[in-house]
Amino acid sequence: MILENTFKKLSEKENATFQMQKGYVDLGDGARSPDIYFYLLVNYLDRVIVIKNRIGVSEVGRISCDIFAERDSLCFELNTRDHFTSLFLGKKNRFRMKTRNQNLKLFFKHSSSWKILKGIADKTAFIPSIYGENINGRFILTCEYNMEFKNKEKVLEPLLNLYKEFINQFG
Repeated sequence: MILENTFKKLSEKENATFQMQKGYVDLGDGARSPDIYFYLLVNYLDRVIVIKNRIGVSEVGRISCDIFAERDSLCFELNTRDHFTSLFLGKKNRFRMKTRNQNLKLFFKHSSSWKILKGIADKTAFIPSIYGENINGRFILTCEYNMEFKNKEKVLEPLLNLYKEFINQFG
């Protein structure tokens, strides 16, 4: 399985903890569907970046990291419009960011990892939603995405690198 191998290679490269959990979901009438979770815990500059992908009944990915103490100035939302919606909007940017912080806008404008992810999103159905929010006194950076696109394993390393860049810039 390509996704499993990608997780293992990334685990070795980052000296991270990899875990895979296989199961089945009963669909009724004796039918069952595989349900597989992939977890990767990456330690980076005293923070833990958690990558969780699920394939089977639903194909979703989530990356999160508790970055630091609460910071209202860094709260943001970055959403991606799907290709269908983009057809009606013309040449408008597919990526919409909500924030008042100009440094965040500059960060995403100049991030090499974000440029790679935008390229993948332009060519596939990769539609990430990235947000930074305050939860229980902590600033949490989260990315959620549907994994129903070709070469879904190709987003893992650029997403991880995006988190590292964010920690380097704002942490």
